[in-house]
Amino acid sequence: MRKRRSVARVLPLAFFLLMFSGTMFAHHSANNYNFEDLYVLEGTVTRFDFVNPHITIRFDVTNNKGENESWSATGASPNSERRFNWNQSVVKPGDHIVVYGFVQRDGLKTLQMPIIVLNGKVIERQHSTEFRLYEEYKQKHPNKLPVSYAGKPMTQMEPKGITLESLVAKGD
Repeated sequence: MRKRRSVARVLPLAFFLLMFSGTMFAHHSANNYNFEDLYVLEGTVTRFDFVNPHITIRFDVTNNKGENESWSATGASPNSERRFNWNQSVVKPGDHIVVYGFVQRDGLKTLQMPIIVLNGKVIERQHSTEFRLYEEYKQKHPNKLPVSYAGKPMTQMEPKGITLESLVAKGD
């Protein structure tokens, strides 16, 4: 009798954990993004969400056909970003943005952002998981230039005047 009661108590808990564990792992899976190509998108910030679970920058980009598209770039949690001087006012609508990142595989106009340049200034991201993935990408593809979404040819890996080494040395 006691055995049946304990099974009756544990079974719903086990069911609940199984139902939501897949969602949690899928959400944090790196498989959502294409790490074979690094993209560079340039545009104008339309919105900045400094909220959990991840910060999100929304921005408009002009594609190679001259059409306007809305994109978003995600980062770490606000709590993680605060440790590196990020806050609600770091990014503002109207800011000029250049995002280096990995595009989501499912075709959504979303990317992980290891490097962002706002109004000509690189904003610190080297503490992030996204930046670590960027470092791995550079080791795996040392001579591969980023793909410019607007069709402009890229001549270097990092933003002008910025090297991976200087970014890492500045923050670590």
